[in-house]
Amino acid sequence: MSTRAAAAAAVLVLAACSAAQAGQAPAPTAPAGTTRDVSSRDLCGTPAFAAPVPSVERLRAIMARPAMRRDIAAVLTAAGLDSLNAETRQILADSLVVEAPQPVGTRIEWIARRQPHPGIDGPLRWAGPGPLAAFGFVIDDLSSTYTFIVPKRCAALALVTREPSLEAARRAEIARAADAARRAEGAVQERLRAAERERVELKARRDEELRQTKARMAVEAAQAAEERARDAVQQRAKNLELVAQALAADAAAAEAPRGVGVFVAPLAGAVRRRLAPTRDASWVAVVGARGGVSVPVGRRWTVRPALGVDSELGTSGYTRLSVETEVRLTLGASITVGAGVSLEDAARGDRARAGWLGTVGTSLGSPGRLPLGLLFEARRLFDRSGAKVGGYRLVTGIELRFR
Repeated sequence: MSTRAAAAAAVLVLAACSAAQAGQAPAPTAPAGTTRDVSSRDLCGTPAFAAPVPSVERLRAIMARPAMRRDIAAVLTAAGLDSLNAETRQILADSLVVEAPQPVGTRIEWIARRQPHPGIDGPLRWAGPGPLAAFGFVIDDLSSTYTFIVPKRCAALALVTREPSLEAARRAEIARAADAARRAEGAVQERLRAAERERVELKARRDEELRQTKARMAVEAAQAAEERARDAVQQRAKNLELVAQALAADAAAAEAPRGVGVFVAPLAGAVRRRLAPTRDASWVAVVGARGGVSVPVGRRWTVRPALGVDSELGTSGYTRLSVETEVRLTLGASITVGAGVSLEDAARGDRARAGWLGTVGTSLGSPGRLPLGLLFEARRLFDRSGAKVGGYRLVTGIELRFR
């Protein structure tokens, strides 16, 4: 197993072992007389196997020494685990360990000793006043799972448990699951083949029924198409007759002279007045109306002289009378555009001003039946000298036309 995988497995296994041991009362795990209780004073032996390792960084520094590497190899050889030498030294030198405090009563298979030469001592049982502070790691060689600790007090390598390989058991379980899945897949494939055979037979029967149905429907469709063709010819003749009548009526209406019409339009919008280029002005709401006559000029053009009145809704309440003339063009059946000139405040010679206007309208009713129209109008007002500082007016309204 790789070093990185061993370090990851260590977290899970050591956490499980610590939880299990913490939930049990301290109890011997071997026959009486074979396990020796040790405490902080005699855990590490005399002399201690190594200096204390309070941190992972200190552990890495000590285990990276060549002499310590040789001692670890000698300890593993004495324990009959020389096959784990390379992986153990790499884990310790790279500090691929986790915090693994051991509760009181933990049984230790063996722990490294320094005298008379590097070897092992055990089994032991931790009998200190509290949990044994240690780092831990796990190695699984697919034969056994080894749980090691390194007490922080003396950095002496110790084996806590040796059990059948958890990784081998996991792989065996995966293999059994895979074999069961293959057998299940084979059974499924056999059922699918049987279902496919049934599907092919059913399809053959349905294809024959479909062929007979299509032949019958083709005959019925041909008969229906013949009937529709006759109906279409008759309907087309009727439509052509109606179109001819409509075109004749339009031509007669176009050639007939159009009379003068009358229109009235209530309006509402806003006006912006400015008396000088350097003076600011604001928009003021305005309502009003205009009325006049519509004089046809040709088929689509009309001239529309009119009188208008509007009143500002601001504090001034100013009311104006205007005289205007607009030339309007009809586009299609319902759209109109127009342009013209106006004289604002026509009733007051000292305040009268010229302006020009533009309109866009659309019909809301049927032509010839008292139609209504929606009207949008914009005006540009000039001062009395003709400079473009007078103001603007934007309004919209409903225009009612009479014959």
